[in-house]
Amino acid sequence: MSGRPSGAPTGTGASPVNGASLRIKLVPGHVPPIARGGTNDTDNIQPLCAICNKRKNTRMID
Repeated sequence: MSGRPSGAPTGTGASPVNGASLRIKLVPGHVPPIARGGTNDTDNIQPLCAICNKRKNTRMID
């Protein structure tokens, strides 16, 4: 996943500033992580920037 978000991906404060384009690599993040019983179903996937997904690890976020 990658894209030019109109706002911030879930879990990060990154966003375009003053109308400037910001390229953020998005990766699939599991809402409940696989390690905590989550699945690969599409309703359990949320786009996160790669850094946030790595930082999230097996924690739960909204």
